[in-house]
Amino acid sequence: MKKIVGTIAAIALAASSAFAGANFGMGFNRGVWMPVKGDGNDVKVFEGTSWAGAARQGLSFSASSENMGVAIDINGDDGGIGVGDVSCLWAQPWSWLKVTIGKAQDDTGRGCAGFGVRDWGRTSKAAEFDDDFTFTRFGNGKGAQAVGAIVKVTPVDGLWAVAAFDINDNDNAENAYTKKAQYGAGYVIDGIGHIRAQYIGQQNSINAAFDLTAVDNLALSVGAYIPLEENAETKIRAYAKFSLDAITLHLLEAASIDGSTFVNDAAVGLDYDFGNGLGLNADVRVKNTTDMNVSFMAGLKKSLANGFIGLGFEGSLVNVTTDASFSWAVPVVIQAGF
Repeated sequence: MKKIVGTIAAIALAASSAFAGANFGMGFNRGVWMPVKGDGNDVKVFEGTSWAGAARQGLSFSASSENMGVAIDINGDDGGIGVGDVSCLWAQPWSWLKVTIGKAQDDTGRGCAGFGVRDWGRTSKAAEFDDDFTFTRFGNGKGAQAVGAIVKVTPVDGLWAVAAFDINDNDNAENAYTKKAQYGAGYVIDGIGHIRAQYIGQQNSINAAFDLTAVDNLALSVGAYIPLEENAETKIRAYAKFSLDAITLHLLEAASIDGSTFVNDAAVGLDYDFGNGLGLNADVRVKNTTDMNVSFMAGLKKSLANGFIGLGFEGSLVNVTTDASFSWAVPVVIQAGF
């Protein structure tokens, strides 16, 4: 592994010397260690990331000229080497048209609601929404990357359109351009907000969202996922973030209707900056279905030169009104970028 990483680094450095537009970095890196965690029966341990069972170490390389470029992420997870989120090349024959081929994503208009437990162990059993909350990124229609092609058009300032195709080689053309495609457009209204909508073939649904940007210190995003078939889930979502001096407040609401089943999720979060690089993250989340799940977390972060280290506590109470059970974890988190 060390030889492979060393070879990649050498190639990247050589490329940086040869091409003015070449860049090499360590990408996104996060590790989560839980020295203890409990599920009501056993006390266990864990090492990985917030979303999987392996710490993430990333290498990133890109090179570009005025109208062409390539990019690749390489992850060293759990002792192995593999392609990360991006492995693509792109061309921009005109200023208003960009075509990307390979493994890629386009986050234009993406509606995220990440706070609290998202940057920690993510053991929450309630309101686990974060990325792609009000508007899903252009990729595979499920929040990850497309392996195929992405076409983006920006004809005038503020107006954009994106088509993403998650392609299997030799796939049926009709299937590729309907069930495995996303088509969207949006417009940024200067000083007011951002409105956009898309068709998500993988979900056979319409996703529409609006972000309000007209109020100082307030970020508000509302979105909906409307199915185009009967007996499918309809989702209504809203997220707000208010910042004032050292305090940032987060509010999240998500309602889902699937036939006669109604699910309501809500969360409130607090970030506080104590100064000198020390900060607090905390949240409380509730999920109402046939029963109720409640989770909470609190953690202290210490900012360092290229990231942070944090220590926290997470707890979840499942089926509050019937057969209640409690799970918990003590996450230690390190995140770095270079």
